[in-house]
Amino acid sequence: MLHNLYILRDGLPIFIKIRKDIKMHNTSNDVDMQNEDKVTMISGFFSAINSFAQTIGNFGDMREIKMNQIKFSFYRRKEKEYDSLLFVGASNIEIPHRIIEKCLDQISSKFVARFPNSIKKHWNGKTEVYKVFEQELEDIIAKRSKMFYNSQERIESDMYKESEVFKNNRDRLMNKYIANKIKLANLRDTNQKNMVFDTIKQKSYIKCSKEMFYKLIPIKKLEQDEEIYDIFSGEDSKRIFRLISGNHSVEEISSSTGIKKERVYDLCKTFIKMGLINFRK
Repeated sequence: MLHNLYILRDGLPIFIKIRKDIKMHNTSNDVDMQNEDKVTMISGFFSAINSFAQTIGNFGDMREIKMNQIKFSFYRRKEKEYDSLLFVGASNIEIPHRIIEKCLDQISSKFVARFPNSIKKHWNGKTEVYKVFEQELEDIIAKRSKMFYNSQERIESDMYKESEVFKNNRDRLMNKYIANKIKLANLRDTNQKNMVFDTIKQKSYIKCSKEMFYKLIPIKKLEQDEEIYDIFSGEDSKRIFRLISGNHSVEEISSSTGIKKERVYDLCKTFIKMGLINFRK
């Protein structure tokens, strides 16, 4: 997931990790990036481009630079005492930025916690003290990578499959809705009933969905895990997924969040495709 990591302090490299055991698409990690001149050059570029972005209309830090098959993601902690530090991660271009950002956030948090005194004091230019961070870095990347690729496998395997529970509930609710319509019409003739049934089924499917599907109760297929929220890009997705407990219907979740029922229902269908939830019978 994250191949190379550069940690800069006031534009100069204090920690570099080139993971030579991992190949990026159409790129080579065999280049001697540990060479002091090359590291200083690329670090200077990162620092300069980030500073340039800050000075143009006060737009803030640069988030990422994309090339053909590789991208560099930038991260700076919000705490003022760590403003001199810039974390830059190199990854394959298809990895979503929010995933890399979460990874860099965790790395930066562990890094400043590991070296609080040396970071806050005046830097003497020595970087040897930071080398002990390598194993902790590998552990973070390994855990994040496993979580990300497991999530991707679930999404890919379920993306175009509709949940059987969802289909069963859909048919059951629609048939119940149509049966009530026929009962209210006081129809006794079988042929008339069948004709009305087919007509209502064709014309009232959307209405049936809106009226009945909001009563469905979503339930999670996975145990609660805070890190699962990393795969969600929108705040609505995170808020709704947190409230899915198997006790509240789509309608109730909509009422408690203020998010429209249509939106809640659509997101629940997306969660089903991702293999994260089902609708309870």
